[in-house]
Amino acid sequence: MKKDAAVSTKKFELQVTGSTTAYLKLPTHPGVLRHAKNVTLVDLLGAYRGPYVVFDFDSNDVLVGIEIIGEDEDDSGEEDDGQSQGGEEAPSEDDGP
Repeated sequence: MKKDAAVSTKKFELQVTGSTTAYLKLPTHPGVLRHAKNVTLVDLLGAYRGPYVVFDFDSNDVLVGIEIIGEDEDDSGEEDDGQSQGGEEAPSEDDGP
């Protein structure tokens, strides 16, 4: 029961940080996270389908937050732009020699 007394009375706080990204602060989150340890869901499960998930732990290995990063439609467009930029870089490379 002493462990229950140590639990903060803070509430969960969900911050939507993008169209498909969010951060869930747990009641144990200190507000400013220093010396955090991050563990991804991929680290735990290996290959998996779904959003990129990161678990944040404080310096005492207490879970304090969960970040969820989904694929934005804009991101897929940026990947296409990256391919276009690659095409733009090719003339630059040709100009170099």
